[in-house]
Amino acid sequence: MKLLTAIALLSLLLQTSGLRPAHAQPSSAPALRPTPLQSTVVLERTWDYVEGAKTYRVTTQSLGTLIAPDEILTHNHFARPPENATRQRMRFKAPYHTLELPAAEIQRQPEDAGTLYLALPQPMAAAPAQLASEATVESLGFGNWLTVVFWENGQPTQAQFMVLWVKDGVATVADPAKHINPGDSGGGAFYNGQLVGNTWAIYQWENGGALGVFKVALLPNNH
Repeated sequence: MKLLTAIALLSLLLQTSGLRPAHAQPSSAPALRPTPLQSTVVLERTWDYVEGAKTYRVTTQSLGTLIAPDEILTHNHFARPPENATRQRMRFKAPYHTLELPAAEIQRQPEDAGTLYLALPQPMAAAPAQLASEATVESLGFGNWLTVVFWENGQPTQAQFMVLWVKDGVATVADPAKHINPGDSGGGAFYNGQLVGNTWAIYQWENGGALGVFKVALLPNNH
């Protein structure tokens, strides 16, 4: 009920203040700096499993952000392969470079419930994002605008979204146009061109449709 009330208040705010949802280029939002979409990495994980006399291949996709030549920041709730899974591999696709490795060669460094670091055994030929300072992350609050990377027509894209509130290292963000959907987890969230976190959770109706609000897991304090 509190969430629905917040959404109603948000709609009223958007109508009365002249604010517009993402993609509308609201005058109250800061001008877009070139957000490093070239730092966005598509994470593709595959594995095989046997059921009866047949072998099946499963492929899952997610988003992440390159934060060093050999390190990716993403979400921390990937699907787990079954125990009998074989040929587990991960493919990392940046705009101009693709790297494919056995999953066992990638070090997973979980930071908290919303953030995961993937350490690669070799660097990627892509531009790492600039991380925001702890002071910048801690200063975020209502009315700040984040540029968030998400899927659209099978490609990573970006738009601006307004922060509603921040609590316990998580920013709750308005998405009246419902651009953010299941599968967008891990997409980088930027403030003034600097990475401040990743899409972590999406509010949904019982039928699975997006509610128009999502959560960004902000960078941990020790980043």
